[in-house]
Amino acid sequence: WELSGRRFAQAQRVLGRMKFQKQKFTEAIDHFNKALAINSVHPDIWFTLGCAHMQLANWDGAASAFTRSSALETESFEAWANLGSCFIRQKNWLQAFNALEEALRVRKSRKLCFRQV
Repeated sequence: WELSGRRFAQAQRVLGRMKFQKQKFTEAIDHFNKALAINSVHPDIWFTLGCAHMQLANWDGAASAFTRSSALETESFEAWANLGSCFIRQKNWLQAFNALEEALRVRKSRKLCFRQV
């Protein structure tokens, strides 16, 4: 990380995942934020960042991360469902309904794809 002049985002992604696995969520969030500041086109990192925020009951941070994740990967049932869960915790009922409706739409389309195979 230091050798790259703080420009090698993959190092921060790896460190973030390691901290997340060790349940050091605050440290994981810091590493993920550094990585995403350099390269924000990683829906899996946005998703894991959202999960870290959820573990700390930071619903605003989680909702923001899942919003980015679902925007980048629109067919992610898990991202939409977690986003809906965050909105429920925030008592934002309309947005929760919309996110959960999208999660169900994605889930339904997946099942239809498997049936046709």
